[in-house]
Amino acid sequence: DTENPIACYEVGLVYEQMGHTAAGISFFLKAAERTEEKELQYECLLRMHNAFNSQKNRTQTVIAMAQRAAMLLPHRPEAYWYLSKFSIILLM
Repeated sequence: DTENPIACYEVGLVYEQMGHTAAGISFFLKAAERTEEKELQYECLLRMHNAFNSQKNRTQTVIAMAQRAAMLLPHRPEAYWYLSKFSIILLM
């Protein structure tokens, strides 16, 4: 069911575990777009952040995913953690 955000998220997790980052990103994006739950959207954005980061040379996209997550749920710390790690790398 491609309209079910939970199903899309779970399929994304399977692709993520298999190392198929492009397919995983696609399903995480579908899940984020199809849900009203901000927690699920946040989780999908962070998983997309990690997938893009593993692809290398996607710096702007990686940062954008973490920034969008931080804007979505500013009280959650994970996106800020990813952004701080990335800013340290960029300063080196």
